[in-house]
Amino acid sequence: MAKTDDELFIRLDSDRNRQFAARAAMKIGKKSSQIVTCKFTADKESRSVRQIRLYRKWCKEVADHTGDDKESIHEKFCEKFLGHKNFTSFDGTDCSRLITTSDLSVNEMWEYMTHVYIFAVQFFEMVLTTPDSVGLDRPLPESVH
Repeated sequence: MAKTDDELFIRLDSDRNRQFAARAAMKIGKKSSQIVTCKFTADKESRSVRQIRLYRKWCKEVADHTGDDKESIHEKFCEKFLGHKNFTSFDGTDCSRLITTSDLSVNEMWEYMTHVYIFAVQFFEMVLTTPDSVGLDRPLPESVH
């Protein structure tokens, strides 16, 4: 394979998207007999470990309250508050995938967790465990307590 000046630069911010893009780039390069370069850069600060731990604790608390398992609670919350992302695959097929917390920045995760907390209070009539902060050293809004 001879190197050409044609290169593909892909800017993605999650490991799942990077893996998908790398496989797509290999296929594109193989079909076109060209070297395809993937350049991955992070555009945002990912959710924090403290946020993930607290969120997973909340999913378990809601699961214990409802009788569901914590993974189905997680998926239901993602469906309700994050929705789906539509995209076109490398072969031109229209696809859709559930947006997950892995796709969120610290601020987006904080907003998402605020929605989850409010929903648990209003819909399940339960108060979730809260530390002094939710991963950002700022308390939940007063209207939620």
